[in-house]
Amino acid sequence: MTQDIPEPILVKAIEALIQESAFLPAVAEIRSRAEALYKSAQGEEPPDAGRGWGEVVREISRTGYYGNPKIRDPTAAEVVRRMGWKEICSSPADETGVLRGQFMKMYAMMQESGREERHNRALLQDGKVKGFIASLSGSMALEGGKG
Repeated sequence: MTQDIPEPILVKAIEALIQESAFLPAVAEIRSRAEALYKSAQGEEPPDAGRGWGEVVREISRTGYYGNPKIRDPTAAEVVRRMGWKEICSSPADETGVLRGQFMKMYAMMQESGREERHNRALLQDGKVKGFIASLSGSMALEGGKG
């Protein structure tokens, strides 16, 4: 389950997890840590809601209500798109804390759904599950007991 991870990264990920936990790490934890190490070695910073909010605040000052914000963090940019740039800019100053909280919550939800989507795509990559479901041709439905 880890054969696709280069050995030096795999070893470092396992060593780090063993030092941090009283229990042996699960494969999912090893894979997650290895991915984080790989990205860190490439100079990528992990997505962070606080940093994303900082970008939004900077863009409010830079571009204002009528401007076109340039937000590098793709998750933060999508949250802004969903919340609405003009709505964010026109929020009363005394409600900034509420707006920040909404942003942070939405950011976390989008990160989680993105992770789930990536995992599902990886699991479905070989086409076996899709083929099986297609072969059912509507004889079985999993949503709400309809079928």
